[in-house]
Amino acid sequence: MPTVKTKKELRDEYMRFRESVTTQLATQYNQAIAAQFKDLDFGSAYRFHIYLPLERKQEVNTELLLPILMHRDREIILPRMNMRNRTMQNILLEDDTRLAKNKWGITEPQNGTEIQTEDIHVVIVPLLAYDRVGNRLGYGGGFYDRMLANTRHDCLKIGLSWFPPHTELLPTEPTDIPLDMVVSPQGVHRFVAQE
Repeated sequence: MPTVKTKKELRDEYMRFRESVTTQLATQYNQAIAAQFKDLDFGSAYRFHIYLPLERKQEVNTELLLPILMHRDREIILPRMNMRNRTMQNILLEDDTRLAKNKWGITEPQNGTEIQTEDIHVVIVPLLAYDRVGNRLGYGGGFYDRMLANTRHDCLKIGLSWFPPHTELLPTEPTDIPLDMVVSPQGVHRFVAQE
């Protein structure tokens, strides 16, 4: 009987996968994801929460999505982390928003208008891995699970990944919030809500 991997083992495995991707291939993957994202129809959704990539973790380059959303006159919301209570504030990106790296190397807004979580229409969620039903493996901090638990019922939760779905179902906990879709270089993976 095969051994079921723990979340920590899977995180380590997918971090190694990411680290093995060359700069050239990462650029191709990021451009392919941006092209797939550009073709999505978001209807009347106009408030998009989007994380900025952490270079040392070789995350999908979400900065390529910003001009796509700006061209469509969508509001862009950036996270500002509170490490003491592991929560995030949602800050509207405006012309005068100052961005700076925090002590963990994450680029965050230093000023701006706070948007309530329940007023966000789409959340671009960071991840390390996902499976065929939309379960997501994050970094383990719980920031996004806490946030997603407070989103409106019709909020679209989108992951971005260089890789196809994990072949087996990922381990989950009651606090884990599944994704609605993942955009990858291979295509857009849509998930049906599990009852």
